[in-house]
Amino acid sequence: MSKSDAELTKVFKFDAAKFDTAETTRTIFTSAAGGLIAPGVQAIHALGFPNKEIQDFATDGAAPTELLKRADIVRKQMQAKLAGLSESLRDPIEPKLQTTNCFHWDATDTDTISFDDAEISFALNTKMNSFRGETVSAPWSEFAATQGTAVWTRRGNKIEIYYAVAIRGALGDPWDHTEAEPGLVMYSAPDGIGAHVTIKPNMAAIKKNWKGYLLYQLDSQKIADYGGLWDKTRCTAEWKSSLKHPKSFDLVSSVRATMMEFYGHGTGRSVKESLAFGWYLSGIATCWLEFIQPAPAYKGKAQYGLFMANALGHVVLEYPIKDQWDDLGSDDWSVCNKNDLMVNGNSQV
Repeated sequence: MSKSDAELTKVFKFDAAKFDTAETTRTIFTSAAGGLIAPGVQAIHALGFPNKEIQDFATDGAAPTELLKRADIVRKQMQAKLAGLSESLRDPIEPKLQTTNCFHWDATDTDTISFDDAEISFALNTKMNSFRGETVSAPWSEFAATQGTAVWTRRGNKIEIYYAVAIRGALGDPWDHTEAEPGLVMYSAPDGIGAHVTIKPNMAAIKKNWKGYLLYQLDSQKIADYGGLWDKTRCTAEWKSSLKHPKSFDLVSSVRATMMEFYGHGTGRSVKESLAFGWYLSGIATCWLEFIQPAPAYKGKAQYGLFMANALGHVVLEYPIKDQWDDLGSDDWSVCNKNDLMVNGNSQV
């Protein structure tokens, strides 16, 4: 048993030595560390989300005239850039940067956003208080959270979303950044014209988790083999069977405890629930490779890290558990061909 395995076993009363490879052990405990440290939630608290000034602007009932003017400018710039790339792009497209994102819309009345079990409806040409998260896995490791105002419009047979970000805060991976450079915050006026917003961090809500920190120190350092995110042979029949039947992980209680704590109720997951959560995330990281892989140019040069685990944890918490394998684990999320990009960049289609 390695020193790290011995320490993990001591702290968590969990036999780390039983796993078949060092990569499997590292993936499991990186997942558990991500759940314990919760860097996404920490970033949200540090940025003081939700910001009231942005909320007030997004919900004042005024028409989004100025935002739509800015959307026209951005659209024209993007179309010009795409046109310039048309001849140089190879097919299929191999991006230099790949990110995993989430987008959240907050409405105070059902006239703006309404939903039931079958569908969700968004009002067009209406301002909405919105949030977005972004996880970068290569060529650097980063998590960013934003708040701003989104407007949905219809152009021909397409729906277009313009998102005016007023606050963006980014955390760099602790292994890549010094303590003197912990992160970067950019902020502006909600409408892009007036006075900038005031950021009020919720420092009282930021909690240190020494067990998560210990896990990350011991098991997320640089490794000799960076092929784990591309090695599909690690997704064994046993892993597939378990992921298709998530009840075997007893995730329901873990997810419920996590969400209750997030909304100010309860004390969060127990150690046992955190390990079950980490075990499930490690299975996702082993089998849903296309969902989390860095850009092809960095094959064999990136590892499964804290922010990647944070992104996967967000999926588990927000998406119906029973549907995750069929809806998320079976799609190739990295495929993008030249025709798709050009069509989506043409506002006349």
